[in-house]
Amino acid sequence: MKSRIVLLIGLVAATAGFYAVRAEPTAKPTSEKLKAADPTNVAKAVFAGGCFWCVETDFEHCPGVLDVVSGYSGGTTENPNYQTYHDGHHIEVVEVTYDRSKVTYAGLVEWLIKHIDPTDAGGSFVDRGDGYKPAIFYADDKEKAAAERVIGAIEQMKKFKSPIRVELLEKSTFWPAEDYHQDYHSTNSWHYSRYRFGTGRDNFTKNIWGKNVDVLQLDGAYPEGVVAKSGTVELK
Repeated sequence: MKSRIVLLIGLVAATAGFYAVRAEPTAKPTSEKLKAADPTNVAKAVFAGGCFWCVETDFEHCPGVLDVVSGYSGGTTENPNYQTYHDGHHIEVVEVTYDRSKVTYAGLVEWLIKHIDPTDAGGSFVDRGDGYKPAIFYADDKEKAAAERVIGAIEQMKKFKSPIRVELLEKSTFWPAEDYHQDYHSTNSWHYSRYRFGTGRDNFTKNIWGKNVDVLQLDGAYPEGVVAKSGTVELK
């Protein structure tokens, strides 16, 4: 189970009862962005960066992203849930649905790396163990090559004192998490905000990237011909 609960001052008792209840996953309502998108441009990608509550929230602010669902992947068992996913060697992940006419797969990889600690292969901030390690699930050689290119480009920036250790894994079945995990930042904002603050995630990423934490900077982050504005920086 998550070590994140240990960190939360005053939340241990409150969360213990909450997580004891098993809730079956249900289909997350389709976002308005996804409804309005051209289906021919819609694609999906799966990433891991520790707590899926946080990774889901971060990707919802990424240019071109239409929808984000928290879940589990990469393990050996079927139908994992919050109580069993670690036993089946699954990882907490998010499935990102995005518009390929507005952002590339490489752009999503850059966004992931900017919102996690990509040098920590043993977990993510306060959450320790393989269930929280950073990972990119590639669907084919093209996606794998794009991820490797982005990682190499960020390594050359020398932003981190240690090497990037995000694992590249072949894409496998994505299992949606229970309903109460979806949009947790909205449905349980009090718990979420205190957990997120306690992890130090935002302080870490902002110290590394500054105002560019929410900016796609690398060549190839946007489809050819797209001019996108992110923050105060215009990318062509």
